[in-house]
Amino acid sequence: GNKVSTDLKRAVNYWARAANEGHAAATYNYATMCLSGTGVPTNHALALELFETAAEAGAILDAGYNAGLMYILGNGVEKDYSKGLKWLRWAADRLQPDAELQLGTMYARGQAVVK
Repeated sequence: GNKVSTDLKRAVNYWARAANEGHAAATYNYATMCLSGTGVPTNHALALELFETAAEAGAILDAGYNAGLMYILGNGVEKDYSKGLKWLRWAADRLQPDAELQLGTMYARGQAVVK
């Protein structure tokens, strides 16, 4: 077939447009690009907002897991165990395996209780 060159900036542009129109999967893709700084400047705050939006809008399980992890680790945002656990539990309740693993590890270490 015909090969087309990779254009991450154009990809981000289309995902951002679709995200603005409420498309959950595009919102998730845009969030991952904002988190990694691929095709767009790194923006952790926007990535977190987009992950939360993607999870709420389309039950994108990885989005909820990523939001939870960002809060737990303080990855570019202020650490917030309460919000992090909320999102990890949300994803785990929907059988997202990484969230289940993370919560299990946190419970084993006594880290899954907000003090």
